[in-house]
Amino acid sequence: MSTHHIPALLLVQAVYAVVGAGYHLFSIRETRAGRRPLHAASGSARFWVMVAYGASLTSGFVGFDLAYRIAMAVSIVVIGYGGLLVHLPHRSSYEYRSWAAWATTIGIGIVGLILNIAGLITGP
Repeated sequence: MSTHHIPALLLVQAVYAVVGAGYHLFSIRETRAGRRPLHAASGSARFWVMVAYGASLTSGFVGFDLAYRIAMAVSIVVIGYGGLLVHLPHRSSYEYRSWAAWATTIGIGIVGLILNIAGLITGP
């Protein structure tokens, strides 16, 4: 039996990656079904950013501290800017399906930013 445990931060980050990717996947599915996406910026590119983020966590799972911290620094910029700052000033009904879709987008961005800062500071 292995005595290696997975740090809680990495588990929460992995859940975050799945939730973020799922949010964008749902929006893509809605668009393909002829319905309005959750927000105008939703799409496959944002889905793949979340998949890449999830893949970057591998460095933390295998103990590559420096690579993990670099990935977190990059994620702070990418997710902090593209996943949060870009969306903050845009609450119009034109860009988002609803206020709830806007709030969910902002919430996902805030959680990601907090997790990435924690990962950068503490390591995996």
